[in-house]
Amino acid sequence: MAIPEPKIPFIDNPSEYASPSLDRFIDDDRAWTLNTIDPNNMIVRLNDDQQAELKEIAKDLTDNPFPELMRNPDHINAPELSVAMKKITSLLDSPGFGVIDRLALDDMDLDTAKSIYWILGQMVSRPVAQKWDGTMLYDVLDIGKKGEAKGYGLRGSLTNAELFFHTDNGFNVNLPDAVSLLCVNQAKEGGVNRFASVYSLHNRLLERCPEHLKRLYQPVLFNRNMEHAEGEPTILRTSIFSWDGERLIARPNPFYVYQAYEMAGIEMETELTDAIDALREVAKDTDLWVEMRMERGQMQFLNNRQVLHYRSSYVDYDEPERQRHAIRMWYRKSGRQMYNG
Repeated sequence: MAIPEPKIPFIDNPSEYASPSLDRFIDDDRAWTLNTIDPNNMIVRLNDDQQAELKEIAKDLTDNPFPELMRNPDHINAPELSVAMKKITSLLDSPGFGVIDRLALDDMDLDTAKSIYWILGQMVSRPVAQKWDGTMLYDVLDIGKKGEAKGYGLRGSLTNAELFFHTDNGFNVNLPDAVSLLCVNQAKEGGVNRFASVYSLHNRLLERCPEHLKRLYQPVLFNRNMEHAEGEPTILRTSIFSWDGERLIARPNPFYVYQAYEMAGIEMETELTDAIDALREVAKDTDLWVEMRMERGQMQFLNNRQVLHYRSSYVDYDEPERQRHAIRMWYRKSGRQMYNG
């Protein structure tokens, strides 16, 4: 069927939806399941020498004040930590996620911890802006919307709501290659993370409902979430799945899709709503994902083009200083370092 044109200006990304669909199963190590990997192998536990380097770095940062975002790995001497970060880089290739365990947050102030996190993250890849205003280090915490992630411009990361399996920044033209989180505080209850291979999910959709998968390769509208210059189009047209011949790109962010169709004044066709429902249903298969609860001081890294992530809803502590809090970085090797890439 013909897909309706938006009634308001939009940015078009035909390079994705005009590409051929992946119509075969992927059976290499990118398509892992719960039964083929051990999550414990994704945790890089820092040894005594690496912890000693962290203490030296923390002291040096405290003794020599400098703008946080000006710091880089050249400013520190950390050969042992470099080994740990190379391991993370390898894990990002396969299976696509890894955890550094951990920064001793009780032994340093938060500003020092953020600076260390910023420096170590640059050992993995190039940081890029997470908002149109240039924000590089982003605070993930509930700002008091009581789980209501419905306001245009409000990201789900700023609520305590359940976040469906997704890739970060799926409403932008250029997705981040990778994402990391430094856990400052965990929630009182909930806030559990799950990880799933994009390729295994795609394999399951191809096996179970290929007719719905076909629709996910066709044009879909996304709300750009007010992350753009004044006067620019508020909607992006691209596809939920695309295949460049070597790798998948996935944007399973239905929340922003529903918003975009409402903004454009277009009723979503049954084929699209059914396809999104099928995507959600397949993602419930427990053998497709692993579950991990981030702990204070841990740094979590994931390949944003290879691994989908999910967060359960959560209940926070009453005391503001104990509120669930993570600090996020985005990474992208190509394009400009600014938000649009």
